[in-house]
Amino acid sequence: MKVPNIPTTKGKQPVTIVPNNALVEGFLNSDAPAEDIDVVRLLQYAEPDAEKNGAILRRCLEGKARLLPVYPGNDEKEPTGAKFVGSIMDGGLYVIPVG
Repeated sequence: MKVPNIPTTKGKQPVTIVPNNALVEGFLNSDAPAEDIDVVRLLQYAEPDAEKNGAILRRCLEGKARLLPVYPGNDEKEPTGAKFVGSIMDGGLYVIPVG
């Protein structure tokens, strides 16, 4: 996941300048691609605590993890090594360590 930019009083800055508790909101209001925004909305739904979902998103933006929605109704299964974040409509959201 690429780090998007947000408008600030100092011009456009990487969204990672904001603290964890504002990171998801900042990301959702950034210039991120629509597919990344959709996954981050699922993160906000699966883990409503702003500090926790921000910490998860920060790991993804640092390239240390990635988010994966899994829909069992589509015969999808939890990947090996994935950690369950929370429930989403018709499935679950997982974070997978990278590297």
